[in-house]
Amino acid sequence: MNSQLLERLTNLALRGLSMGSKFVLVIFLAKYLSVDDIGIYGLVIATVSFAIVLVGGDFYTYSQRELLGLDNSKWLWVIQHQSVAASVLYLFALPLQVIIFYNGWLPMVLMPIYFLLLVSEHIAQEINRLLITMQKQLIASFVLFFRLGAWCWVVIVLFLWDESFRKLDVVLWSWLMGSLISILIGGFFVVRQLPNLNLSKIDKLWIKKGYAIAFKFFCATLCYRAIMTADRYVIEYVGGKDMLAVYVVYISIAMAINSVLVPTVFSFIYPKLVGNYKKGNISEYKKNLKELIRSVFIIGGGVALLIGVFAPFVFQWTDKLILLENTHILWLLLIMSFLYSVSMIPHYVLYAKGQDNQILSSHAGGLLTFCVGCLISVSVGNVNFVLYSLISSMLCICAIKSWFAFKLDFIGRKKVKYV
Repeated sequence: MNSQLLERLTNLALRGLSMGSKFVLVIFLAKYLSVDDIGIYGLVIATVSFAIVLVGGDFYTYSQRELLGLDNSKWLWVIQHQSVAASVLYLFALPLQVIIFYNGWLPMVLMPIYFLLLVSEHIAQEINRLLITMQKQLIASFVLFFRLGAWCWVVIVLFLWDESFRKLDVVLWSWLMGSLISILIGGFFVVRQLPNLNLSKIDKLWIKKGYAIAFKFFCATLCYRAIMTADRYVIEYVGGKDMLAVYVVYISIAMAINSVLVPTVFSFIYPKLVGNYKKGNISEYKKNLKELIRSVFIIGGGVALLIGVFAPFVFQWTDKLILLENTHILWLLLIMSFLYSVSMIPHYVLYAKGQDNQILSSHAGGLLTFCVGCLISVSVGNVNFVLYSLISSMLCICAIKSWFAFKLDFIGRKKVKYV
């Protein structure tokens, strides 16, 4: 068997195990936790994901693009400067998180575990991104399993062992343990890729330039995360806690589309796509782009259909009729998730070309579309409009990115020149 194919299949198996573990955990949570706890769990996940953008400032978008154009002798220099840049952001962003609890968006009792999860998840995420940039995708998926999947089975065993463990605290502290273990393992493998550990004098101008470039991505990611965080709060406001619990289960499953595409497609192709473009290997760049388009539609579409068909059979086991009565919401979320995955095709094209303003414009358009839809949803009191807003926002993001990435093809003026 071709070594690259074997690596991809192994990568898929590890990622599939990670996401499968999350899927099983969500089902167990739906069966054994109260509706209130399921809703809070969903809010914690969404809020931590949003806050990671704030504390990280998306500085990795600048540092990793720089990393792709350098040999490994310069990697430590980039990682060192990225760490310094992140530390400065921590000083400003972490104290702001207290607002979440004083405004009552999350229960005050969760503040300690929230801050621990936020910092550990950010560090673990950056380590995973570094491994992918270093083209150590298999190791990255192995590390990701400990971050996303392994701890889920600890929770499941505890839930089955004794009823006293069936509470939200057990889930959150187990999540933290998984995140910390992934940092230790991932950090070990990152260090192994570095030829030396000699620190350099800090180049403040490089960091300032990084902040300026990363700020555009930060705003773009903030727009996307705002959509994927506000959705839960709007759902709770319009539909109540029961509908929020249903939504949390469905969205956790629907986003598996992108979770499958990351290890099987994106993590393999995007470093080559960006690297070949930056080095001027245009013929290879075009091959990478064609492979990216084909793979996203075939694999992403296939995963969406499989989830939509088989998920209802799993919901029957939970004995919660509300999950079976609202499967149309799952299908709408699958459409939204697939559109987001498709939007990553032009996203990587724009990223490779350094067209960062266009990425920001597309995400800003998506957020505006979502906000308008949510206002309608709140005014009419209909949860379905929140789903329509999500789909419309992802369609907007995909359309704008595609226009900027392939506009010469669209208008037919001349053949695209990738220079």
